Amino acid sequence: MKIVLFILAIIPILILGLYIYNKDVEKEPKILLLKLFSSGIISSLLVFLVSYLLFEFFPNFRINLYDFNSIKYFIYSFILVAFLEEGCKWLSTRFIGYNSKYFDEAYDIIVYSSFVALGFAFLENIMYVFNYGISAAILRAIISVPGHLSFGIMMGYYMLLAKLSKTKTNHRKYMIYSFIFPMLIHGSYDFLLLFKNTYILIAMLTLLFVFYIFSYLKIKRVIKIKKKIPN
Repeated sequence: MKIVLFILAIIPILILGLYIYNKDVEKEPKILLLKLFSSGIISSLLVFLVSYLLFEFFPNFRINLYDFNSIKYFIYSFILVAFLEEGCKWLSTRFIGYNSKYFDEAYDIIVYSSFVALGFAFLENIMYVFNYGISAAILRAIISVPGHLSFGIMMGYYMLLAKLSKTKTNHRKYMIYSFIFPMLIHGSYDFLLLFKNTYILIAMLTLLFVFYIFSYLKIKRVIKIKKKIPN
């Protein structure tokens, strides 16, 4: 049974990873992709450790799904989840991918940020699927894993705009966007999910679907950029 759960957990990672990889005309070094993917896994472990310590030393941060508290929901969603997770992924993408000497085409940074995001989703998905079973595997394959990928694509897109910026002001602005926007979308998704209300759930799924379309259009747009990226 555990083998089945493991396969179900990694299938969406493999499918989405291959999709991103095959869109790249000039393939990136496999060792670099492995490093990015591994950094995503390490980021997931780091977030788990920090969250565990916070809950141990500050038990008031824990949320009770049966006792509605919008302030706690907000803190949990935007700080303990979105800020920590996107922050760790941003650091990995920024210092491993963005600074790489192989970053010489526009689409490269999309690959880098996507592999970090999928590495993060890889470990997180295994943990959830092993704990909650096949139903969790199906839901996360449709919602959570593509969500992580979409956050990564948005992050990479704004890092590309930063790389192409001609002024320090614009560079700084787009680097801030590359963290803030994925964090806000991620936080909103988690915040709405906690309400366990049918109408709010529909709104959340609609938001996520629109975001998927946005990410897909960004991929198409970036692929059309043929100019070389200065290192």
